[in-house]
Amino acid sequence: MAEQITPLNYGTLRMIAECAAGIGSQSVEFVATNDHVMWIPAATPQPSNPQNVLIPGRNVGHYPAAQLNMALSWTSTPSGTPVSGSIVAGPGGTGLAATADAVFWGDSAVQKFVVPYAASCAAWNAGTALTELQNAWNHYPPDKVAVFALLHLVPEPDAAVSLQSSLAFALADESQVTTMTLATYLEQNLVPVHSPEPDPTVSYEQVVPEDPVLYPSYRLLRGMAEWAASLNQDPAFFGWTPGQRTVEQPSPEPADFAIPAFTHAVPPTRPSPLSVTFTGADGIPVDLTRMADAVFWSQGSVQQFMLPYYASVGGFPEPDIVPKIIAAWWLDGSNPDGVVVDGLVHLPNSAWVEEREGLHSQLWQSLPAENQAKLRHYHATHVVSPFAARAHVGVLHRDVWGRHLLTLEDFMVLYPQYFV
Repeated sequence: MAEQITPLNYGTLRMIAECAAGIGSQSVEFVATNDHVMWIPAATPQPSNPQNVLIPGRNVGHYPAAQLNMALSWTSTPSGTPVSGSIVAGPGGTGLAATADAVFWGDSAVQKFVVPYAASCAAWNAGTALTELQNAWNHYPPDKVAVFALLHLVPEPDAAVSLQSSLAFALADESQVTTMTLATYLEQNLVPVHSPEPDPTVSYEQVVPEDPVLYPSYRLLRGMAEWAASLNQDPAFFGWTPGQRTVEQPSPEPADFAIPAFTHAVPPTRPSPLSVTFTGADGIPVDLTRMADAVFWSQGSVQQFMLPYYASVGGFPEPDIVPKIIAAWWLDGSNPDGVVVDGLVHLPNSAWVEEREGLHSQLWQSLPAENQAKLRHYHATHVVSPFAARAHVGVLHRDVWGRHLLTLEDFMVLYPQYFV
């Protein structure tokens, strides 16, 4: 019988692994056939077809997801006609959005978290998958729809598991705001054929120093790449000199040696959400409107999106960033301070760097006076880099004083006992 089982390729195994991380607290098994992959709850009677291959999914649950939800509201103008609406994602939502465990509404967040994930899931078909994703996200027909946010969904039992069914869009047509999987989006031919090309007015000639030792290091190049992901208007350049160890502010003018930061333009028809709120188990909402561009509230979404990204961007400067994120995420309410973490968010560079003091006051306003004083003292006596990874991870948590959002840096100051 073993000879009848079709070996699974890398792409299928990777898709199963990614989906297993997102299932959450259930024990599941994956059924792989020649045509597709689906998952079934553990202990379900196994299919009798010997061609099927069953692979168990690890139980990696965090907290019961009851009452966790993300609400995003917009007023949009596709074709010049105002359309107001909102979606609620997570267990408090309806339809597709009810199965979401992460939402991305900033282009930078999509490029940093979703694009690498999609490339990983698609394996050998990464080129096709990323073209579909980028076209759907950035090149939608503005006369028909406006795409506002991207959701990651946990597939339903007995449903085909695929990248296209795990990603969905919040979009508006002329009458309503709704959600649609990437698969349905593609079926409805809403995506034009689009192959982005570099700006023809910019020279991309490769110029490198003669001594290879003086090349930009991986850390510098990765830092430039992450920064470039947040640039979405005009071409910019990272000036660089041999031996340079830091990333400097990109400039519209190339220097003697410059690395171009090419990114596609964000559609002008995509407005920022008017309101983004996160509501936890206590029913108290947290306003994320001007602070975050993505939020994660399941073990699967933290593993799938956050850990790979921060392992990469942290690198040598912050080798402990991933253990710190894991330590923060697993605070489960059994601690003496009664701290419960319900979600993690990404705080983009633009919000942190340009509005640093204002952002501090917004984040600290829900804290008791003694904790605010402790954080002010810490920032006055320590060098806190606004570009450090721990300054861009936000921790949505509740304690005996209420519900709060803090950077991971500040969260560690108030609760150091959990990070030893």
